[in-house]
Amino acid sequence: MFKLPQLPSGKNKRRFEPASEEAIKKVRLQENQDDAQSAPDNGKGKGRAVTIADEDEDDTVEYIDANNDEFEEDDEDGRFFGGGLTEEQSTILDVFDKADKGGEELTLSPASIKKQLQQLERVISKNTQLRGKYPDDPHQFIDSEADLDSALHQLKTFAQNPSISYPQLINTGATEQLVGLLSHDNTDISLDVVEVLEELTDEDILDAVDDVDQGRIHLNSFVDTILQLQILELLVSNLKRLNEDQDSDVEGVYHTLALLENLISLRPELAEVLISSTNILPWLLKRITRVEYDQNKQYASEILAIVLQDSSKNRMAVLEQKDGLDSILQSLSHYMKKDPKDAEELEFLENAYNALCTVLAEPLAKVQFKDAEGVDLMVLIAQEKLMSRSRAIKTLDHAMSGPEGSLNSEAFIEANGLTSLFGAFMNKVPHKKSALGAVSVQEQEEHLLGILVSLFSNLGSDTLGRVRLLTKFVENDYEKVDRLLEIRENAASRVKVRIEQDSQMDIEEDEAYLGRLEDGLFTLQLSDYVLAWLVMEDDGIKDHTELLLNRRGVSFKDVTSILHEYADNMGEQPSNNDGSPTQREIVEHLIEYVSSL
Repeated sequence: MFKLPQLPSGKNKRRFEPASEEAIKKVRLQENQDDAQSAPDNGKGKGRAVTIADEDEDDTVEYIDANNDEFEEDDEDGRFFGGGLTEEQSTILDVFDKADKGGEELTLSPASIKKQLQQLERVISKNTQLRGKYPDDPHQFIDSEADLDSALHQLKTFAQNPSISYPQLINTGATEQLVGLLSHDNTDISLDVVEVLEELTDEDILDAVDDVDQGRIHLNSFVDTILQLQILELLVSNLKRLNEDQDSDVEGVYHTLALLENLISLRPELAEVLISSTNILPWLLKRITRVEYDQNKQYASEILAIVLQDSSKNRMAVLEQKDGLDSILQSLSHYMKKDPKDAEELEFLENAYNALCTVLAEPLAKVQFKDAEGVDLMVLIAQEKLMSRSRAIKTLDHAMSGPEGSLNSEAFIEANGLTSLFGAFMNKVPHKKSALGAVSVQEQEEHLLGILVSLFSNLGSDTLGRVRLLTKFVENDYEKVDRLLEIRENAASRVKVRIEQDSQMDIEEDEAYLGRLEDGLFTLQLSDYVLAWLVMEDDGIKDHTELLLNRRGVSFKDVTSILHEYADNMGEQPSNNDGSPTQREIVEHLIEYVSSL
């Protein structure tokens, strides 16, 4: 009965955001005006200094460049801030800067496409020849590399009209050359290819074409071609070459993940192929455990959530990793005492929790979750009134459900989870809807009731845990029973309104039933399941409940009616391996008792 976690849409995809000025200010270049004025007119820049300042400290450390002859001015974008560039590095940088700014945009036509592809073939050949002839002398091949960079960037225009450009890319063999460059010795070139392929495989390009059906045919043909060239394996292999301590590689990782998302969006079956044929899963799990938040950490969590969503095979792959489930828990533990600082970081948190809840659909995951002390972590998080609280409650709901959740239900009691559970259960004033990260009251109530359902289903009748659970409902003049009936009444009112709306429309019964579930029937079913257990196990609760139901013009017959509908829509359920009754058998037993009242 769980709702699948909401995953981010492939439409309106984000774009890479470069580092902020505040981050750049951590390393800045200062001119020493006095020394500059006193320096001789020999152009050697004597007396120039670099100051490295920490934002949180007043102390600064100055480094004076003593090698006057080799000191070069900063490039105009300030990328290196004068930090010890050699003459060769400065030359290479200047060439690539010129290439970035140069190059005329060509009109897209069959003739211009052919010309661009011929040019690409020539520059690839020349670069390969010069690199082979002068492997240890970059001066000999750097110009050809700049030409290659420029030729690759021009290919992005091909996305404007897939119908005329993609067939030529495929038929001329340019696609093979393009994909082959992913293994280029210069990672900047390989990342150029990644950006080009990202642009060419973005499904949004179809929004700008005249004939969408034809455009899709050619897009799919292009995707077929690059898949045959083992694009997935090459992308992941190239990903491991990148060093995110360098800004260009940070952006390269981002575009690589974007390209993978494009391909999975176009071919959902590639989610399993990606996990089974590459080593991307360990990389994703490791990437989300970094303490510092950044865009790539968020994107890694998004790709992880996507590949796990509809694939039991991929979820099992996580469980087969040495620290697979533990990695997700570790990434979430960073938010035990703090909230995400903005909507983007909150999206990471949502992705990580969705990935965890999706994995918990596997019975083995529930066992590993207990062994990894996941229950203890979620109870601790639920104690804090932060954004993660509602997500931790949702996770506990998934972890404790079904017979496989029995061990987690027992661990929940041992971790003093009842205190956190009823603290949230009695909270009648949730976060404002406009608050960052707020969840709906109905969603919160469903997960809280789901935990109660699991506790009543999984805890033994004579166990201390079950006694403690019943005691919570008896204490303080049955205040928690009152709260349960309040939730029930609100849900019943919403369902009544939905039924009245459906009666005025021609709706199929299955569709109407799903609509009622969305609008409160599921909450009503869970609350009546818990209520039936309570009245069966405690006479005091039974008498108190009967009195309050009568005041509302409701009786136990209404409860059995809801439970009948609940059982009828469960479908056939396989017998449990341990011989315990199925959920449907439990409901039928509860119906039998409540009907006798």
